[in-house]
Amino acid sequence: TRCVYLAELCPPSGFTVDRAIATTFSLDLLALLMAPVSMVYSDLQDREAPLQNPVALLESLRQTTGRFAVFCQQGRILVPRADTLLYSYLERAVVEVQPPGKGVFHPKVWVLRFLGEDDGQQVVFYRFLCLSRNLTFDQSWDTALVLEGRLMNRKNGYARNRPLSHFLRSLPELAVRKVSPEIQEHIDIISDEILRVKFEPPAGFADELRFLPVGIKGYKRLSEIDHRTRLLIVSPFLSDEALRPLAERGKDNILISRPESLDALDEETYQALKNSGTSIYIMDSAAEKPENELEGWENEEEEGVTAEEDLSGLHAKLYILEDGWNARVWTGSANATDAAFSGANVEFLVELQGKRSKIGINAFLGDDEEPDAFLSMIHLYRRPERSEEPDLVGKQLETALNEARRAVIDAGLVLEACPTEDHSWSLYLKASKKLVLVGVTGVCSPVTIKKNEQSMKPLLTGDAVIFQGISPASLTSFLVFKLTAYSGGRKAELSFVLNLPICGLPDHRDKAILQNIISSRERFFQYLLLLLAEGDEDAAGTAVLNDLLRDKGEHGLSSYEDLPLLEELVRAYSRAPEKIDRIAKLVNDLKDTADGSRVVPPEFEKIWGAFLSLRKVGVGVELNSGKKA
Repeated sequence: TRCVYLAELCPPSGFTVDRAIATTFSLDLLALLMAPVSMVYSDLQDREAPLQNPVALLESLRQTTGRFAVFCQQGRILVPRADTLLYSYLERAVVEVQPPGKGVFHPKVWVLRFLGEDDGQQVVFYRFLCLSRNLTFDQSWDTALVLEGRLMNRKNGYARNRPLSHFLRSLPELAVRKVSPEIQEHIDIISDEILRVKFEPPAGFADELRFLPVGIKGYKRLSEIDHRTRLLIVSPFLSDEALRPLAERGKDNILISRPESLDALDEETYQALKNSGTSIYIMDSAAEKPENELEGWENEEEEGVTAEEDLSGLHAKLYILEDGWNARVWTGSANATDAAFSGANVEFLVELQGKRSKIGINAFLGDDEEPDAFLSMIHLYRRPERSEEPDLVGKQLETALNEARRAVIDAGLVLEACPTEDHSWSLYLKASKKLVLVGVTGVCSPVTIKKNEQSMKPLLTGDAVIFQGISPASLTSFLVFKLTAYSGGRKAELSFVLNLPICGLPDHRDKAILQNIISSRERFFQYLLLLLAEGDEDAAGTAVLNDLLRDKGEHGLSSYEDLPLLEELVRAYSRAPEKIDRIAKLVNDLKDTADGSRVVPPEFEKIWGAFLSLRKVGVGVELNSGKKA
């Protein structure tokens, strides 16, 4: 079946997200902003609506800050296309990692812990996602395996879950800096409980699962692709050595990949595949991209995207191994390459088992005459008669940029925020060792104010790069680097973001961001109604919430008389008192700053004071129905 990535992060009905751990190779900060939105606003009809409304993004971040962490390959955070101060709320959640050796951190999983109640007892529910997709705005063909199960009341864990638990425990060891105590707590709790979760396989598969991490302690290599009579491989990236199982064993094997990856295979490998009877396919150009492409900035070309980060075409990694009447399916992050199977990379796959008739190769491909069958979206690959001359200059530029990125990463960069006499701030970028760039120039800037670019030349001489005139709300540990290489009269560019160690941040930085977003009484009233409408069971509440999230804050709401505020506060007081707590935090944080105090209307404070008094003494409130809350 087809699924929507962000929809899989929504809690089940009656549950809330308690903790979550994710891994990805590349990361788009704007895409990551959407994760808390999905966790909080699970009833939304339009999942892109909150992107139009910073108030909704702010509230979802305030509810989930400290509850999730994302581990990603160092130097592979993409430069976000849209500007917002809210990226700073993600600083605590993003952990950059680097495996030992020359491999990369490549797994793409989510483990989500939900809390709910059943007959008055707390229930812990888990969802595990094993993906081939990075946490970016991809429009590529990918796979997603979704497994769910309750935490069982048992002393001994399920043996098959141990590799998943070991994988989670290994994440802090791969981080380039020590993880925070709160993230370590997430890891400890989830990796311990996951052992006692009874995951249910998807429909059509046997109740047999194998979690297959690779590249971590105790799991150095993926097992060989053997013990099968027929094999199908779907992989966008290939290496000659990894394709040997196709040529050496089995009958009527199938390889599906990208044309550029197939073109790059050695002639010897290609002929061996053909001689063994392997059918080689590529996706039809009409099927490579979805019909309804994202509009606006999401459709623009990404800066600094490598082949592995290409946001369109085939990106799925899928292996189907048939053995007699039975079949096994591997799905996850591993390409058919040496780096993936040898354990140089950190990867994660899951093996599912079942009958060949239900989950085998023919069942996956479908009938060519079926319009939605995968077989109808592919056609046989034809090898070019003449291979193009290698682009030596292009390769030199790519190598120079990758070496420069590595040099920036290895320079030991740190940030220091310092106040100035004019009440603004300066941000100092320093390196623990002198940066060396060969044939490459660079500029950098805070991700919150990308227009404030400064040359990286001071780092080459051991000096600091200084960003001046920064407001407290714009201070951030996310720094954008833009590198440019020149060779043979040509140039190439590479951009990425690093989450750097930072000191000197003012305590009121987050409140300054809040005040910057809630900058008017219109926004204040909008935020209030957003809080009050969220999770309302009646249809009117859900409709109000969706309308609010589509609104860009342009409606002229200037008084509580323009909103059903009184009745909504009464409803919240009686049915969801935790909303009153969140409103209290909002009001207190705003009133901690002079500018923020001005957006809280006096007429609201009168009503608000009465509610606080009532809740403090536990006085009931009469609702229109006549029932006492």
